[in-house]
Amino acid sequence: MFDSFTFTVTADRVVLCFFLALGTTIALRFILGKNRELWFKRSAQRRLITMRSPVSMYLALGYPVTKQGYIVTALLILVIAMEIFTVLLI
Repeated sequence: MFDSFTFTVTADRVVLCFFLALGTTIALRFILGKNRELWFKRSAQRRLITMRSPVSMYLALGYPVTKQGYIVTALLILVIAMEIFTVLLI
């Protein structure tokens, strides 16, 4: 079925996939705006090992708690998977 597809995984492609996924997630964070607090919940920082910087707390989406949050999460996973598939296929 996938005989015609050739996936070549190299270090530069892995780094490119990482930055594409990071950029997509950051863009989604800015697109969501105030809806993030309604659709997602962030876990509390309780221990030294789970402490985060103010920038990472601002950019973190959290975990979905509503139907809209689950839909956004599924779409984000789909977009990132398509980005990775496209990068590895080239």
